[in-house]
Amino acid sequence: MQSFIIVVGAALIGLIAYTVWGMIRLQTATSGAVIDRAGRPGEALVIIDVQQDFTSEKTYPKQAVEAALARINALAAKAHGQGMPVINVRHVFKGPYVNFLVRLMSGGRGGARSSGLGTDPRLQLEPTAEFVKHRGDAFSNPALDRWLDAQHIGKLVIVGLDGNACVKSTADGALNRGYQVEIIEPAVLSYSAPSWDKQKTRLATRGAAFAA
Repeated sequence: MQSFIIVVGAALIGLIAYTVWGMIRLQTATSGAVIDRAGRPGEALVIIDVQQDFTSEKTYPKQAVEAALARINALAAKAHGQGMPVINVRHVFKGPYVNFLVRLMSGGRGGARSSGLGTDPRLQLEPTAEFVKHRGDAFSNPALDRWLDAQHIGKLVIVGLDGNACVKSTADGALNRGYQVEIIEPAVLSYSAPSWDKQKTRLATRGAAFAA
């Protein structure tokens, strides 16, 4: 009996450790080859995770969501007018265990079987390119980096959600690769203003710029 309890206890500890590791990995920024910005004069607008699953819940005040969407719409329209690529990034959680946890903790928002994985229809968006990611950092999908390389993009203007999660992870992934990064604050949603303030300070020390 004692051996059984020890085995069960060890299994539970292992499962907890695996879960914690997985959660940390989800938001850990990736690294990659450093780009030569001298040969990449272009810039692109990158919209992160503005999906029905994430904008329809109660994480953000309704007015904040509508204001951010309006700002993103204006930025996208301006980008199209200037011939600047608009990249839409969507998140889908991957893996049976991860999706089980997502169903357990958040009703399946962002899960592989969710009906809310599409871009929020209030976003009047005709993206130049679209990428799906399974981790916080959009660069976890290597197709993004390849596309940016082919388009000679060296600067990313980042908007979307959440400032404390996928926005900051994507910004870190871009900075790790030597991209110039600008984050448009009014076009970013964050579940915690104090945490977002800390992330902004940290990202600024890494070289990210912030604009209204």
